[in-house]
Order: sequence, then structure tokens, then C-alpha cells
Amino acid sequence: MSRIAMDPEVMAVHADMHEEAVELIETKLSGIPTAVDGGLASDTVAAIMQRVGEGVDALYRINGTLGEIVRAIADDAETNEQDVIDQLDPVAAIVEDL
Repeated sequence: MSRIAMDPEVMAVHADMHEEAVELIETKLSGIPTAVDGGLASDTVAAIMQRVGEGVDALYRINGTLGEIVRAIADDAETNEQDVIDQLDPVAAIVEDL
């Protein structure tokens, strides 16, 4: 197996960006209404909001996982490519489900 060679400072910046995205998305997720009053279109609006919520949740989980991976690489704690690939597999599954 080979090792991933990246500038740790650049990787730390990328990890920070993922972590900031997670915080922002978490805030937005908590703001999604649990009920919708759309009159006759309530069911349709609720279905749309549910789908949007699922997409935002997927972005939350993807950014969280990528942030952890990038942070580990930046900290030189996780530089084995196979380990990173194994951690990326769930991200690929989430993206595939979108």
C-alpha cells in the first residue's frame, strides 16, 4: 500500500471547511418544519420537504465523514489509502442513494 502525501496545512483547511459545513447544515436541519399547512397541497409540500430534508441530512453525513477523514490525514493519523477507501465506501453509498 502507498501513503497519501498532502500538505498537512492545506488538508487542515479542507477539514475546517467540512466541519464548518456540518455545523451550518446541522443548524439548517433543526429549522426544517415537522408539519406543513399547505391547504390542498399539504401532502405534496410535505413530500417535497421530506425529500429536501433527506438531501440535507445526506450532505450533513457526507461532510461529517469527509471532515473526519481529511482531519485524520492532516493530523497524519490516517494515511493508509485502504483505510481511507474503507471510510469513503459509506459516503459513496449515501451519494448513490441521492
